[in-house]
Amino acid sequence: MKGIHIIGAAVGLAVMAALGWKEFRPKPAAAASLDIKASCDKRAALSQCSDYAEPAFATGERFLKEPCGVMKGSFSPKACPTDELVGTCFLGAEEVRHYYATGLNPYSLPTAARDCSTSEGKFSTTRSASTK
Repeated sequence: MKGIHIIGAAVGLAVMAALGWKEFRPKPAAAASLDIKASCDKRAALSQCSDYAEPAFATGERFLKEPCGVMKGSFSPKACPTDELVGTCFLGAEEVRHYYATGLNPYSLPTAARDCSTSEGKFSTTRSASTK
């Protein structure tokens, strides 16, 4: 019986490899469906700020808060600011990343869109996530 499970898992992995792993990743959520619970403002160091929705907290707040501090960010219950905003990247039901024209690594529209594409997100030049 154990051999059948191993064979089934191997077949599943082979199918995913043949079709391309990206086909099995969750697709970015619609922008309007996100209710922002907290943010990590990394504008000074990385020219980015990430808004987090409820699903991002599934493993606990510290798994968002500690990396934010390591990246010289400020964790807050407020949504990311809109001043100097270049673009927004929707990364599924958990995170919305914002790119800014200020900080140590300022973004332009093309560099923000490219970074979002690399992260397999959905890029927008507007901020349309719900921010409760």
